[in-house]
Amino acid sequence: WPGAMAIGLHPYHLPNTLYKVHKINDHIWFAAGDSSVDITWYTNRAMLSSIYLSTELFMVQDKSADLEDTWKFLENRINDVIVLNKATAGLQTYASITSKALLSMATLFVPEPKPSMSEYTRLKRKYE
Repeated sequence: WPGAMAIGLHPYHLPNTLYKVHKINDHIWFAAGDSSVDITWYTNRAMLSSIYLSTELFMVQDKSADLEDTWKFLENRINDVIVLNKATAGLQTYASITSKALLSMATLFVPEPKPSMSEYTRLKRKYE
């Protein structure tokens, strides 16, 4: 396995290796029901690529029976992402509430607009 990874990282093979990692990620997200078409599409795949590749690198040096340590490593990385997503969601909610509150407070300092006169009234005054 380490020899295959070394070949895949060779500059000649690297584009094909990256393409295959991308396709694996794409298939996993498709099977998971992901249909995002915004920046989430990219962040999901980048996150999954980092988990996939780091787990593969961990697996290369794993000497445990049935790769038990690798499975634990993978589980920990997935849990890290779950915790990060929860923290990010909370941060987005906080940012949204804070921005709305600041905008509401800002309206206290903005004078109300004067009622504008109609175009008819403006022209009438101009030519009187």
